[in-house]
This record gives sequence, structure tokens and C-alpha cells, in this order.
Amino acid sequence: MAIASLLTVLLPPGFIMRYIGSSGPLAYITAVLVGVPLYVCEGEEIPLTLSLMKLGLGPGPAFAFLLGSVGTCIPTMVMSQKLIGRRGLLIYATWWLAFALVSGIVFGLVSGRI
Repeated sequence: MAIASLLTVLLPPGFIMRYIGSSGPLAYITAVLVGVPLYVCEGEEIPLTLSLMKLGLGPGPAFAFLLGSVGTCIPTMVMSQKLIGRRGLLIYATWWLAFALVSGIVFGLVSGRI
């Protein structure tokens, strides 16, 4: 909640549109790459995603961020490597990045804002 508040208060409106774009390829890739290691839980992803949308992130990249941020995190990956090995972890992380990215793009297409 604190991160969402800080983002909204400290960053100027339109910040995301200026630097990464609302719905372009860079917006999708950035959203997923920021979301996956961030990992938020217990409903915190909703206000954080809303804050990003208020700063100019489009619905497709926001959905990609939302999926990426609940999918996995760095501590989970470190622990998972011990259980499933480096190759298994690489497959899982790659699959999750691709899943979040493709789902965001599909959502952007459905919402008409890609």
C-alpha cells in the first residue's frame, strides 16, 4: 500500500506515458519485468496496479504487471531452484514471463487499447 501511495504522490501524472508509453511493446515488457520479481500478495497488487494506471499505464500492460506480480518472486525462485533444479527454474520463470506477457497482450486486444 505504501508503494502505491508513494507512486501516486511522488511521480507526476503521465510519467509512464512519457518514459515507457501507455500500451506499446516497451510498456508490456517493462510491466512484466518489474512485476515478476516484485511479487505482491494479500491484495496489494490491486492498489499498486491502479496507481500505475493513474500514472498512464494502459490496461493491457497493467494486466501483464498484475499477473507477473502475483506469479512468482525472487525468494520463491531461489527456493525452487533447490527443489526443481536450475533447468526447471529457468523453464518455470520463462513460462511465467511469457504467460503474463501474452495474457496482457490478449487483454489489451480485447479491451481495444493495444
